[in-house]
Amino acid sequence: FYYDKGWQDLDDIVEHGWNTLNRVQQIGVKYYDEFLEKIPRPEVEFIAAKVTEHAKRIRDDGIECCIVGGYRRGKTECGDVDIILSHRDEYATLGLVRDIVASLETEGWITHTLTLNLTASKRNQQTLPFISGTGGHGFDTLDKALVVWQDISWPTRAADIAANPKAKNPNIHRRVDIIIAPWQTVGCAIVGWSGGTTFQRDLRRYARKVKGWKFDSSGVRDRATGEVLDLEGVGGECSTWEEAEKKVFAGFGLVYREPWERCTG
Repeated sequence: FYYDKGWQDLDDIVEHGWNTLNRVQQIGVKYYDEFLEKIPRPEVEFIAAKVTEHAKRIRDDGIECCIVGGYRRGKTECGDVDIILSHRDEYATLGLVRDIVASLETEGWITHTLTLNLTASKRNQQTLPFISGTGGHGFDTLDKALVVWQDISWPTRAADIAANPKAKNPNIHRRVDIIIAPWQTVGCAIVGWSGGTTFQRDLRRYARKVKGWKFDSSGVRDRATGEVLDLEGVGGECSTWEEAEKKVFAGFGLVYREPWERCTG
């Protein structure tokens, strides 16, 4: 479409086609160069800690956090930040992502919310039903927010604001995924968000072709009966999310692989 109009780069789109973009696309173009900058591990950890702090403030100290994605596979720098939050009480995770985003927006950590999905809360956090022929559901089987993050602190902040109350924050913008997993299937969520692209594709293919199952981050279903399979124990009886993740591998009949061994793509 853009090449048909003779637009060959982002500058052309900004100059001639800005109004053809939706809000999310406009934000992506606006911060394109910043989003290309890799995020060092300490910054990933800081962002995860701040999100967890707000989650605990909203609910209680029972909130648990696992940083997934490239960080968990051992990358020294990441393209974005993927965070899974859970709680042993299933009612504590219901609608949690909406409340976290509101809290972080109020303090200024989140500058833009690109998507906010309450997919799991709307079905009472149950494993996504399997209906043959309906196609895939992507990564939105769990409650999730994709947000633009900016650190609200910088060395000269007080002086800058004193001189100009509208002083511009000089910090770089980051992409952050906040994912909420009910404890009963937290292992599936962590498996689903920790592997490289090819690993995830092959695991889903194995589930379909060898086991006759449907696997995604919300859990596992039998394709023939639609029955939910509790690989992690009925009601989520694992004591840690690490144990829950290993039970998912065992339920598949697979040898457990450390996250850094799942870089097949």
